[in-house]
Amino acid sequence: MSFRQILSLLFTLIFISCTGGIMVRDSEGSYIDHNLEPSIKSGYKNIKSLKEVWRKRYLAGVSERITISNNTAIISFLNGEVASIRVADGTQVGRRKMGKGPVIDLKLMGENIYFALPRERKQLRSYNILQGSFNWRRRLAGGTNAIALDRLYLFVSTKDGIMALNQDNGSKVWEKNEVHTIGSKLLSTGNQLIYSDLKGNVICRDIRSGDLFWKTLVSSSILYGEPVVSGEIFIGTTASGLVFTLSLTDGKIIWKNFFAEPIYTSPIIQDDKVIVALSSGELKALQLKDGQEMWTFKTGELLSQPILITNTDFILTTTQRGDIYIVNTQNGNIIRHQKIDARIMVAPSFFGNIILISDDQKYITAYEIVPTEDALSN
Repeated sequence: MSFRQILSLLFTLIFISCTGGIMVRDSEGSYIDHNLEPSIKSGYKNIKSLKEVWRKRYLAGVSERITISNNTAIISFLNGEVASIRVADGTQVGRRKMGKGPVIDLKLMGENIYFALPRERKQLRSYNILQGSFNWRRRLAGGTNAIALDRLYLFVSTKDGIMALNQDNGSKVWEKNEVHTIGSKLLSTGNQLIYSDLKGNVICRDIRSGDLFWKTLVSSSILYGEPVVSGEIFIGTTASGLVFTLSLTDGKIIWKNFFAEPIYTSPIIQDDKVIVALSSGELKALQLKDGQEMWTFKTGELLSQPILITNTDFILTTTQRGDIYIVNTQNGNIIRHQKIDARIMVAPSFFGNIILISDDQKYITAYEIVPTEDALSN
């Protein structure tokens, strides 16, 4: 395989990847859950336009979806650099070479970031963004496939199983081997850590001890995107096109809905709906209770990870050919469509009323959502 083919494959994998929530520390030192898409102060009835606020070009492309916290965007690059910029005006406030690129699966906890460097001796690293220094570095045999955080531990999947590490120093807390290689993102919820292996088993373990709660064979295909939880229901998608829900209590299957196209992104939950993006370019809304279809929106292009625009009925997604879509989650109608003259290979990020779009020309552009005058106040 040529370098160009490898790079194209990497871009495709980056495009369909997603990022979960982050945890930040409050003034008393405890952790508070913050979603990467914080609430908008006023809900929107409609959107007038997407206005370009700033645009900056970088030396290297973005390796994964941009993480945003407190008006600061933390950007991972393919050349091993990580930069922080102000979302409001694009001003760079920090930048450092972390190692041989790319930087992948970056997670933020308070002032620390955790990430993997697969080309740097398959290392996992922790870096304090305020002090500008590494906390620790740890080499993992076979590398790491996915990273997740909870209030105390850092979880990583390896070629042999799952490992819980101390966030402060990277020391091992517990480790469990699996029969088959883990093939999914990791989900930390309550006292449960959930993931899937390459044989289609969904596995649930105790976060503190690693003990097995339950294991359910769902499909022969892998659970590709990061799963989500709504109440006591676990929702996942697979590369074979399956959408399914399980009981968090015992892992029993509640319902399955199979589509002919692979699903490489995470499901989105809004009220009583599950919204998924098929590789064919379709957004589908399903009833959360039984998986029945409610509506379909077609684009014909590979879609990025959809993002809910909080406090609205709108969902944001992009395509590889450069489309930006905002869609009404109630009926699947287009609210706004805009196209840029570049390929969008990484899922967009959202903060307040600002959308960050990175493209294959190495630009990051900030667009402001301009609502119509009939915006609804809370």
